[in-house]
Amino acid sequence: MYSLFNPTDRAQDFIATIYYGDGSGSYQMPVHLEAQASTMIDMMMLIGERVPDVHGNVIPPGVQQGSVVFENAKGVAQWMTLVVSSGEHHERWDSQLLPRWEPMHPLPAAIARALYAKPAPA
Repeated sequence: MYSLFNPTDRAQDFIATIYYGDGSGSYQMPVHLEAQASTMIDMMMLIGERVPDVHGNVIPPGVQQGSVVFENAKGVAQWMTLVVSSGEHHERWDSQLLPRWEPMHPLPAAIARALYAKPAPA
């Protein structure tokens, strides 16, 4: 699951390109965000509902990992401001028992420790 937020005072358009972990293909979707707006990209919903991308492709049901690239819809050389966060949902905590989408490039352990470190007691 990806959460996207446009922190600017103007609407922006992006392209999200999802690359399958097995290298078998990709999936492109346009994203429009008004000023100060947010949206979610739910990978399991895209896979389960077989939502076609701008080229008519659907994500194969067997895809369980991959990566995503966000770019300005006006081209990769154009600046953009986008806040992206992601989360992982484990099926053992989900009553629907859906397979898990795993990021292809997990957060390095040193960065994860720094981000999630508890402050030392005073």
